[in-house]
Order: sequence, then C-alpha cells, then structure tokens
Amino acid sequence: MAVTFKKSDQKQMNEWLGGNKRYTLLFKATTDGCDATAFHTKCNNKGPTVTIMFNINNSVYGGYTSISWASTESWRDDGHAFLFRLYQSGNWNPVKLPVKTTTYSTYDTSSYGPTFGGGHDMPTFNGTINQISGYFPLNVAAGSFGNSYSTNGETLDSFTNGHTHVTDIEVYSVEVSDTKAELEEPWRKTPQWNTELLGTLKGKIERYKPLKELNVPQARVLLVGQVGAGKTSFFNTINSVFRGYITRQACSGNAEHSLTTVYRMYQIRNGVSGKPLNFRLHDTRGLEADQGMDAHGMCYLLDGNLPDRFQFNPSAPVTPDIAGFVAKPQFADKIHCVVFVIDGSTVDVMPEKVIEKMKGFQIHMNQRGIPQIVLLTKIDKVCEATSENLSQVFFSPVVQETVDRVSQILGLPRSNILPIKNYESEIELQDNAMEVEGAVGSTTEEEENEPERGNKKNQPKNTNAISVRLPQDGPVACIGIIDLTLRIFCCDSCPLKFKHGNGLICSHCSKKFRSRPGLAYHMKKVLGNFEHKCPYCDKTFISKQHFNAHFNIHQNYKPFKCLSSTNIC
Repeated sequence: MAVTFKKSDQKQMNEWLGGNKRYTLLFKATTDGCDATAFHTKCNNKGPTVTIMFNINNSVYGGYTSISWASTESWRDDGHAFLFRLYQSGNWNPVKLPVKTTTYSTYDTSSYGPTFGGGHDMPTFNGTINQISGYFPLNVAAGSFGNSYSTNGETLDSFTNGHTHVTDIEVYSVEVSDTKAELEEPWRKTPQWNTELLGTLKGKIERYKPLKELNVPQARVLLVGQVGAGKTSFFNTINSVFRGYITRQACSGNAEHSLTTVYRMYQIRNGVSGKPLNFRLHDTRGLEADQGMDAHGMCYLLDGNLPDRFQFNPSAPVTPDIAGFVAKPQFADKIHCVVFVIDGSTVDVMPEKVIEKMKGFQIHMNQRGIPQIVLLTKIDKVCEATSENLSQVFFSPVVQETVDRVSQILGLPRSNILPIKNYESEIELQDNAMEVEGAVGSTTEEEENEPERGNKKNQPKNTNAISVRLPQDGPVACIGIIDLTLRIFCCDSCPLKFKHGNGLICSHCSKKFRSRPGLAYHMKKVLGNFEHKCPYCDKTFISKQHFNAHFNIHQNYKPFKCLSSTNIC
C-alpha cells in the first residue's frame, strides 16, 4: 500500500507526541474500502493510533487517541487525545487542537469509522462509503466543531475547507521507537540503482588497466579487518558479481578465531571470458587483540615480500627465512591500496589493542603513500530500520554516527567509509541485493574454483559463506567500492603524482597536459633530473611537497632516529 504520511509529517507528529515514534499503516480507505467493519477489523486493539484524512483541496488533517479502538459502543475518556492539521489547501500549516472535554474524546462504535468529540468535532463515516469521481463523500457531518476540542482560533472552514469530501483516510498504529528519527534528507547522496548504471560500472571495472608506465599488470588491494568482520566474504561477493553466480571460493563464516589462516592473492575473473581482471584482492588473517598480524609482518605484506599461500603462525614472527620470501619485490608486487573491513555493530566495543594495531599499520601505510578506505559491515545490526528496509541506510542518523566514529578512529575522510550489509541466506544473485542482475544460479561445482585453490580436492565445502550487499544501490556498491579503490590507486598514490582538475598538471613545474601518457613521459624526464631523497629510508621523490609530507612522518614517529649528518631535524 502506498503511504502518504511523509517523514516530515512524522517528524511534526513526534514533536506533538514527544519522543521518536514508529508509525505502522493499519487501514487505508482506497485499499481496504471506506467501511466501518474493515476499519475496526484492522484497527481494534492496536494501541494508540493516528487517523489522517486527505481532502480534495489538498488539506491534511486528523486526530490522535492513546486508547485502542475496541468497538465498545460508547464514548471514551482520553486526556491525551488531540485533533491536528498538517496542510491547509496544500500549504504546510500545522496546528494542534488539544482535547478539553476528555469524557467525549472519541466515539467508539462498530458502525462508525474513527470519530472524535461529542456532537461530533471530527467524524468520518457511518457504514460503507463508495468512492465517487476519485473521492469519498463522508456521510457524518462535523456538527459540533469545538465542542470537545479547543479550536485555537480555527473554524470548520479553515480546518476541513468546510466539507467532508476526502480522497483517502489512513490509520497508523503509534509505537515508541528505540531508534533515532530518520533524517529528511540522506546524509550521503548516492546514484539511483538501475541496470544501466550496473552495466556502466561493471564495464568500467572490466576495462580498467593501471598506467602502462608503472609496469603493474594488476593493482593489488589488501583486505585488513578484525575476526568476523566480513573481509573474506567481500571477496566472495566481488567474485560472484563478475562470475554471474554465487561462489564460495574463499572460506568465510563465524568463528572465535580467524578462518583465514593463509595469505591469499585472489584473482577476479570475468564470467563470460574467464579472463582475470586487472586487480587482485589480497586476504589476510583476521586481527585479534593478542594474535594475528603484527606491524613487522604488515610491513612485509605491504612491501610484497610474502608469497601467495603463506601460512600465518600466531606464535612465530615473519622473517626473511620463510619459504618463498621475496627478497627484492618489484613495484608490481607491492600493495597499492588497503581496505579496512570493520564490523559496524561492534565499533564502540572494539578492543583497544585491535584499534592500536590498525593505527600502527596506518603509520606504515602512510609512510609508503598507500591510500586506505573502510568497508563498514553489518549495518543491519547497527540500525533496526535498515534491517527492514535497506533504502533507509543513508537516512539513518545511527549509521551516520557510526561512520563518523570510524572516521575519528582511523583519521580517514567520511567519504572513504562505505556502509554495507552482510547476509548469508541467499543462494542466488538478486536485483535488490548487491549482486549482478540475471543470476545464473548458485554454484555447487567446486571444480569451478580449483585453478585458484591449487586443486585441493579434499577441502570441505563452506556452507556458511557470507556475501555483501549495498543498501539502495544494488550491485552498484560492490562494484563502486572496487571502482573507488582503483581510482584512489590510479590518482592519489601513483608515483607519477599527477593531479586532476582542468587537465593534468605536473606537481613540480605546474605544466598542463591533455593526456596521461604525455604527463607520464614528462614526469619521467623530470625524475631523471630532479629528486628529493629521504635521509631515513633513501626513498626518492620528484616533488618537494611530497618529500616534505613523507619526511614529516619520520620526524613525528618516535622509534626513528635522525640519520642526517647535517642535523636537519
């Protein structure tokens, strides 16, 4: 049933009632029929209710009672009842008319619709009313307006336009809500989900290539998060989106300790051609307060020293003596972007040691110029409204506050924090979930994943895989996250350090270029003639601005000592 009781109207009603309320539609004349029996069948014994009438002049008015309708065939005494108007001839003009004679607050009889006041102040109908030319001509006149309710200067003409021709009548139950009132405007603007946008984003990701001058065949994205946050599930969903069906290639689920025990470099393949896309998702062991990856091991990960399928050992540190250790990694082997995956429902109780670990990791990421974003998962547990309706995510002040909290913890812009919702019951891709439209079906053939799994025939199937979906925007979020990741890598952390704006600008000499190859060629020439070298780590920079930012990190990081003989510290 279409609902016409808008968020702004509910906000006004909350002010009159005091506190945040939840409104549930019980009765609607255009759907259920303008009939007294239908009204009492749907509205009796439902607790407090608000009745709203919409007339042919676009006025909106009604009444509230805190007592259940019950067909008692009598007047009811309710000191909390009131009449109200929200719109007068289409214009916002709210007014509240409190009850003054409480013994005649409502008339509760089985043959009448919702009726307020003795005489009556605001009646609706008796028996059944048929719709005529798009409206219901109500058959009980308001003969005693102001008899039981204060008028506050209002007249029957100003309140109801002097007639009882209504286009609809709605009755809502009123309950106390534990959640904060929804915002009138979304706190983040998002594109409207449709299949055209999905196709555009998918195509953009499938065509993505790192700059040729970088000699990077695939951008490498590292997933980092607490145990159970859903980082491995994110890979499964991305893989499903591009395969066209649900896949469970990576083991995910809920456990006391991390289900991920091996460092994996996952390929994402196009479902039609089977060709790998030009980025990889790297999965790590989940963070724990007293176990998991330490800062030393994270540095090896970021620098590309650890091989695929490296076995994490919580009791043994990572050293160059491990099998397959990459002693001299190329830039293509290193991590180019980091995605923190955080359980939104546990942000306020996240262990301090885990937060300290993440902040410590960020120091090393920032030293290397690696950009970071955050996936904020399980938002259905953060806000009750989002579990019932995903489209309310960006109207939820609770989700907004959680995003703000994570922004403060990690020191990242709010725009880099992306709320998503986990689920684990679906077995097919869906339009309204974060998957690809036109699902082929759930995959049960494990051999589909054998090329990536190293032909481990005896590995058990995982039946508890969690996928991810984006509120409101369908598959757009999943693909949009990857798009943002690649865009950050390509623009903000690219060694060529070009800027976007009116064309491409060299950060050293401010010369403008129309194309990336032209700027790249220019910057390579600059690199050969102009360098800033860090006295701490011997890293070189072609821009003094970027050198200063990097150098300040060393100065502010206590464990480092100044290595400069010129005492520039």
